[in-house]
Amino acid sequence: MIEGYIAFAAGADILAVWIIISSLRGYSFAKRLFIGIFIVYMTSLVAVTIFPVIYSKDLIPTAHLKLELIPFGTTVHYIKGAFDGYSPVNYVVMQLLGNILMTIPLGIMLPFLIKDKEKKVYMAAALIIPVSIELSQLVMGFVTQTMYRTVDIDDVMLNCLGIIIGYRIYNRVLPQSLKNYFHEGIKI
Repeated sequence: MIEGYIAFAAGADILAVWIIISSLRGYSFAKRLFIGIFIVYMTSLVAVTIFPVIYSKDLIPTAHLKLELIPFGTTVHYIKGAFDGYSPVNYVVMQLLGNILMTIPLGIMLPFLIKDKEKKVYMAAALIIPVSIELSQLVMGFVTQTMYRTVDIDDVMLNCLGIIIGYRIYNRVLPQSLKNYFHEGIKI
């Protein structure tokens, strides 16, 4: 529970600094709003990824980190466990959908942040970001010599899917007037 308060405090501090800097520099309202939302989102993502290892009392000391490098291995295990009754269905849904849902906002925001409009740039970002998240979990596991998270290829694939869904929402759902409004205000 404390990690939530710490994440909130860190996010509020970073957001306050951004508001001061953006106001002094005279940035447009669209740019201030968009980057502010992005700061809150990224702070939450970091809190979910890194803070549990720092503040959890339930860490399992281990000399071996748990790596899952077989594609769909964990996903099949979760689904099989739900059908066999040894994994609660809500846990399975939370694990699978949670990994997709947490990166959809990033997929919506990337087109505003990446100046190169080629799809291969977005696809590279859709791969690099989830790999970075998993690598940060791996590094934190090595540093603390604990197993607080499994470094899993399925998480990378589900996070990539979330970013791609977000990108599709940006392309197909957001009205052009909204895209233009934010693109005009975000010239970073």
